[in-house]
Amino acid sequence: NNRPNGLRPDIAQMIADLKPGFVRFPGGCVVEGATVQNAYNWKKSIGPLDQREEIWNVWDYHRTEGMGMFEYLQFCEDIKAEPLFVSFAGQTCIYRDGTNVPMSDMKWVADDFLDALQYANGPATSTWGRLRAEAGHPAPFNLKMLEIGNENTGRAYENQYAFIYPQIKSKYPDTLVLANFPQPGVKTEMADEHYY
Repeated sequence: NNRPNGLRPDIAQMIADLKPGFVRFPGGCVVEGATVQNAYNWKKSIGPLDQREEIWNVWDYHRTEGMGMFEYLQFCEDIKAEPLFVSFAGQTCIYRDGTNVPMSDMKWVADDFLDALQYANGPATSTWGRLRAEAGHPAPFNLKMLEIGNENTGRAYENQYAFIYPQIKSKYPDTLVLANFPQPGVKTEMADEHYY
């Protein structure tokens, strides 16, 4: 659609032609990273393209933030698909000797989810909504679905999810909040929540 920093037309059109009901982003190991320092941070994916920090990623090469949070939300709106935003839950990649953010330090992890919702849905006068408006979209994107983490598991993830989930629901009660890794046979605080 000739958007600033738009997507490759052939790939964007191929996805649009699928008529997806939702688009999950960013997904994959990029979310949890090999270390906390290179885990996905949506805040590094907004703003002027030439000022976005490249990250040394899980697969041992630099990842740009060329397709950032704004571009993702705009693309979903353009193709009439619901965005399903995925972000770091506090646990790095379990297949690469994952580590966990200590529960005593988890506030910033939960705040990233809340700030993402404010960026996507908040008024143009809010801290993060103002940045969305300055990027060219004063109206909210109406993000309705979040996923806490990617391929995370174990008691640590259960505790992280249980910490993040109520904070999201208290401020954004209508948001669908997904756990990312069901654990059959394990009864947790998440047992009545949504899995896919």
